[in-house]
Amino acid sequence: GLFDQVRIGGRVYSDGGLLSALPLWAAAELGAQRALAIDVLPAAPGLVAKTFVRAMKVMSPFRPHVPPSLDVFRIAPPALLGTPLEALRWRHVNAERWVEAGERAGEKAKHSIANCFRRQ
Repeated sequence: GLFDQVRIGGRVYSDGGLLSALPLWAAAELGAQRALAIDVLPAAPGLVAKTFVRAMKVMSPFRPHVPPSLDVFRIAPPALLGTPLEALRWRHVNAERWVEAGERAGEKAKHSIANCFRRQ
């Protein structure tokens, strides 16, 4: 991958962004019953990235499982935040635009978010 792998306890670990960018499986393993997921990249941007991610998933033995009992409230942009190149090359103006889009999405969902975490 792009980032260094780390060996811990005899096992090799890598950044999970390609295989499980939104690690809801980990929340479930830790006992979460509900999760608020901020998913800024729900799909890989562009054909090359989608093909690469698909290939990595086929080659990897990692198969994350999110149990259906995990209640997930997901906030995601309605469309990609920019081009694939903009996702790879950091620019301050893009970051400002993305933060503003996130603020709008959060504002739109704030009542649903509050209801998601009220004690039942």
